[in-house]
Amino acid sequence: MDNSYENCIKACLDCLEACEVSFKKTLEEADAGKKSEAIRLYRDSADICALTIKALESDSDFIKKYTLLCSRIVDQCAEQCKQFEQAHCMNSAEKCYICAEECRKLAA
Repeated sequence: MDNSYENCIKACLDCLEACEVSFKKTLEEADAGKKSEAIRLYRDSADICALTIKALESDSDFIKKYTLLCSRIVDQCAEQCKQFEQAHCMNSAEKCYICAEECRKLAA
């Protein structure tokens, strides 16, 4: 694995973990039905982060494509998350923004 991927892997892992927490907590909320878009984006973000980590660890030929897609999905998730006041939502938004930035560096 290329050492230049370490920051992106860490950011993806942090984002994945934060989105998993938000996914579970949001499903437990009384108004979960009103947050269906956020729920989908938490899942999509966690999934693309996991795939991106695997691509980086294997030094895939498609790293630029994975990181570009990851940055787009987690950016969209962050925008959705920041609409909600819960601490887990704000944490996910922050982790998504960091992940998107690290992914954009590798996608360039």
